Amino acid sequence: MGQHKDARNRNCVAGAVIDAMTDRRTLSVVTEPKTFTMNASGSVLGRIYLGLDGEYFPDDEWYDFPVPVLSWWIECILNLLTGNGDECELLFMDGPQFLHVAADKRDVWSVAFFRDLANRRSEPLFSPGEATRLGSDHKYEISAKQFVTSMLEAARVVIAECARRDWRSESIGELERLKDRLQAL
Repeated sequence: MGQHKDARNRNCVAGAVIDAMTDRRTLSVVTEPKTFTMNASGSVLGRIYLGLDGEYFPDDEWYDFPVPVLSWWIECILNLLTGNGDECELLFMDGPQFLHVAADKRDVWSVAFFRDLANRRSEPLFSPGEATRLGSDHKYEISAKQFVTSMLEAARVVIAECARRDWRSESIGELERLKDRLQAL
């Protein structure tokens, strides 16, 4: 991956901060529409990753397929919010990385970041200013409401960018339908 770039120079979705009233952290879905391209098969490729207090997962220059990834993530979140499960995994398409989400309470969820489906050992996030991060517990409590809001905003940004570029596909339409269902809750 290339050098870390200052997030202020990007067209990013939401930032990450600690909730001042609690120890809950703010987990954000970050997309960078300026990086979006469409390949010959009609799939959108571009930067999409997760941000937590200045750290990133899988890293701050992660390229993947934002349309299906966001669709999968929204489906997972819909299951948590409608009581069809109390935990799920947010997968990336390009690689074995994933986020495990447990809906411990309605307002507070716990998350753990994994870099390998087989290993299933939680890992630290990517810190641009540090080579490695010390510590053994890489689980975090997050604000569920804020994370859902960030997911909705990321979906809106991706859908709007696809519309602006006149990109249409069944998967973009499915993302819009899922976004609408999540927004209606």
